[in-house]
Amino acid sequence: IAEELRGQGAEMARHRFGCRILCRLVEQWSTKDGSASLMEEVIGEADALCRNKMARHVLKLILEHGSAAQRARIAHSLHIDVLNKAGQ
Repeated sequence: IAEELRGQGAEMARHRFGCRILCRLVEQWSTKDGSASLMEEVIGEADALCRNKMARHVLKLILEHGSAAQRARIAHSLHIDVLNKAGQ
């Protein structure tokens, strides 16, 4: 499933049914090769996705079930976003 969704991670995270698929993938296979690359797509847009009602659930589960590196990338992305918003 993860390989079929490659290239559409952020879009799927925003979708009301797509986010549920991603959530199950995160819970079961967040560190497997195919799922990990899909999660990287989502993490790459964490700063924007954290403001989306559906995608927020996917990010939360990556923080719970993902690798230490995945959690660190999300935290770093959100930290930078907060700093950028504070400077505006």
